[in-house]
Amino acid sequence: MLILSSQNCISSISTLDTICGKNKSTELGGGDVNERDKLVLLELQKKVHQHEQTISQLLKIVAATNKKMTELTMNQNNTAARRLLIK
Repeated sequence: MLILSSQNCISSISTLDTICGKNKSTELGGGDVNERDKLVLLELQKKVHQHEQTISQLLKIVAATNKKMTELTMNQNNTAARRLLIK
């Protein structure tokens, strides 16, 4: 599984600057990365960060739900065991 982070995007900007600046005959068209490309990469960085935050929040929700389900199941099992003992 590939995990992208905001640090990867910052690194990508630096890498693109290096590749385009040193190798003018690259498939990227040569020359320096223009400002538009940098803005696109920064926007992607922002979106990746937002997605990371959303995933983090969803994981917290799942963990809380699992904890509550475990507690309810344990309570239900204890109640059922007590009923069996009473009979």
